[in-house]
Amino acid sequence: MLKKSLMGLALSICATYGAHASTDANKRMAVEVFRALETGDVTVLNRVFADNGFNHVGGETRPRNGPHKTFFEAAPFVGALSNREVVTFEIIAEGDLVAVRSRLCGNHTEAPLLGVAPSGRRICGHYQNIYRFQDGKIIDNFVANDARAIEAQIRGETN
Repeated sequence: MLKKSLMGLALSICATYGAHASTDANKRMAVEVFRALETGDVTVLNRVFADNGFNHVGGETRPRNGPHKTFFEAAPFVGALSNREVVTFEIIAEGDLVAVRSRLCGNHTEAPLLGVAPSGRRICGHYQNIYRFQDGKIIDNFVANDARAIEAQIRGETN
């Protein structure tokens, strides 16, 4: 009886440790994503995001369709910006989910955005991402942002 109880306790500890270890690994990968967005490292994005994953933005779900050859292909909005700065404010993880609140700023110099030619304007947006991990990769990226404020900056409608 004691042997059975100890075995159950050992399995419980291993399961708890395993879940904690994978949650920590998922948080580390989320941090890597934001570094890659700042530096333009498509290799990291291809390694961390599942090729068959999905981006959920503004009520639309789009397949990732990776791996990607260029940073712009992997992250078109971010790829249209140069001199990018990314600040992460909070990172919270539980189970297979990691939530990140961040701000991304960059100069609109690389490609058109929303039909607006590169203007050189500094564009800043606040984001909330919830990443869902499966098999050690991000399978779902749920994105919320201040889309109206970002669009107004792109179109030059703000000071």
